Amino acid sequence: MTVGPQFRRVARFVSPADRGFAAVVYGGSILFALLIIGLFVELVLGSWPSIVAFGPSFIWKSSWDPITSKFGALPMIFGTVMTSLIAIAGYAARRVGHTTREALQRTELQAWHLRQITEEPLRLPVAV
Repeated sequence: MTVGPQFRRVARFVSPADRGFAAVVYGGSILFALLIIGLFVELVLGSWPSIVAFGPSFIWKSSWDPITSKFGALPMIFGTVMTSLIAIAGYAARRVGHTTREALQRTELQAWHLRQITEEPLRLPVAV
C-alpha cells in the first residue's frame, strides 16, 4: 500500500510527543492482546486434565453424577452467563436513568439561567 504525498507531508510534521503517545498506545494494545492470549492458554492448560478425563462433552452436558463419574458443566456455565447478563443489563439501565436525570437537571438549570438573563432587564425601571 502506497501513501500519497499529501499524507507524507502531514506525517513529517507529527510531533515527537504524538509519536511517543502512539507508541505507548500501540504497545499497550499489543500487551493487552498478549495478555488475553496468555489467559486463554493458561485456562486451556489448567483445564486439560478434566478435558481429557471427561471429554469435550463436559461443556454442553448437564448431568452431574459423582457415582458414575459423569459430569457436565452446562448449568454452571449457563448460570454464570445469565448472572453476568443480568448484572450488565441492570447497570446499563441504571446508567441510562442517571444520564437522563442529569440531562434533565442540566436542561432545567439552563432554562433557569435563560429566564434570569431575559427577565432581569424587564424588572428594571425604565426612565421615560
